[in-house]
Amino acid sequence: MPSYKPHCRNWEHPSLPDHTALTTAQIADLLNFVLRSIYFQYNGSIYEQQEGAALGNLVSVIIANLYMESFEEQAITSLSYKLRIWKRYFDDTFTIVDRENIDNFLQHLNSQHRSICLTMETENDTKLALFDSAVSRDHDGCLTGIVYRKPTQTNQYLAYDSHHPPLKVTKIRKATAASEPEIEFKSTAALL
Repeated sequence: MPSYKPHCRNWEHPSLPDHTALTTAQIADLLNFVLRSIYFQYNGSIYEQQEGAALGNLVSVIIANLYMESFEEQAITSLSYKLRIWKRYFDDTFTIVDRENIDNFLQHLNSQHRSICLTMETENDTKLALFDSAVSRDHDGCLTGIVYRKPTQTNQYLAYDSHHPPLKVTKIRKATAASEPEIEFKSTAALL
């Protein structure tokens, strides 16, 4: 079980003056302004968003990840049982929890904040689609996986002559050429 201790949250980092002439207070004020000034236009009218971070704002992703780290820390440390595995990648998590705690676990997570509602997919016939992988549990408890494509996968990518930067189109072509659906990996993790 990984440790869920908070990361260093010291704003007075000694190298800050090497990176900017702004003070800590000025940075906090700018972040506050960016995160609280959330206006958008819809159907000819201007609205102010009341909650959450602005979609499309680059700072929002960072703030959301920091918030979710704190959210997870609080939720996991307040459980009455231990998780076997908890790994997060952006807005997806891979968790191994004892079967008798599955429903309670989701209910516990969703009771932490009124605006956060998480969903859960559980393994079906010892298999679970996760990211672009299909993870399965062997009879001995080891996890294996293969590259997984959703049934809606169309294999359509950016056209080479599209208006995207050439480097981006080239990287996508290289990535798709390297994607073989038969690649298999074996995890060192085992279910107990």
